[in-house]
Amino acid sequence: MQTAIAAIFIVSSIMLLRINEKWKWPLVTAYLAASAYLTLFMRAPMAEAFYSTDLGYGLRDAIAFNGDIIKSLLQGNATIENWDSLEGIILNILMFIPVGYLAPLIFKRINKWWKTMLVGFLFSLLIEATQLVTHLGFAEVDDLFNNTLGSIVGWVFYLNFISIPLRSSRPKTEKLLPITPKTNPFPESVQAGKNDQEPIILRHNGE
Repeated sequence: MQTAIAAIFIVSSIMLLRINEKWKWPLVTAYLAASAYLTLFMRAPMAEAFYSTDLGYGLRDAIAFNGDIIKSLLQGNATIENWDSLEGIILNILMFIPVGYLAPLIFKRINKWWKTMLVGFLFSLLIEATQLVTHLGFAEVDDLFNNTLGSIVGWVFYLNFISIPLRSSRPKTEKLLPITPKTNPFPESVQAGKNDQEPIILRHNGE
């Protein structure tokens, strides 16, 4: 259910941002509120803190690989054994996709993929550290990795679905060149004949 809600939020928010960039502030507010509720407020505090530094534990728990992971995926030998763990991985990725396309809209200096990745990493680290200190959930390196991956996916969405439409919808301003009046290249005492090739020189009567 949470995975479906996250997917709906991503699609609808991208559609709204393609229409008008001003939707970014309501969307950021809704995203932060939903993230705080899902990661902290909906959880009951545990007696002690739990954490895991085993990177890839969730993937190995969700999918059974016969030997090497990459070779198993390419050969189709991997089988799903735990749908809950797989859904947790997908949810952690989906939850941080909005970071990838909202952060560049809020902070104009975040104009590179690695800057977006850094924002996603730090935001995820803040959540995991808060969970560890308050005993609200498990602090896992897997979550940190999947959240950061989601922010990179969100950056790709920003480049392809938000940034280009926003640039094309802005009115183009043409730079007008100043118009300078044409000047007569001859002195005032020299006038060019209309039908003669050589100019006619006007002399004063005093000569």
